[in-house]
Amino acid sequence: MAYQPMIYPNSGEVDTLAIAQRAPLRAAAEYGSPNYPPSYLRDATAWLTLRAQAERREWRRDHRLLDDTGFVVMNVPEWGSSGDSFAR
Repeated sequence: MAYQPMIYPNSGEVDTLAIAQRAPLRAAAEYGSPNYPPSYLRDATAWLTLRAQAERREWRRDHRLLDDTGFVVMNVPEWGSSGDSFAR
């Protein structure tokens, strides 16, 4: 079985469907049985999501794009941040 990336090869975005398909397989492998508890599925999904995000960072690095995972989007009003309105 050939490895299939968990990101879209054209855009580099995370393929959530691939993660959802692989998570039960990983949970069953970790538990040792196909009758795994829900916590194993949550852990497998979290691990695969982190792995997919790492693949995305590598894809963006290979395509010479900025890593946008460190940016935080905030709601800043048009007039600026709250500290800008208080001049002393």
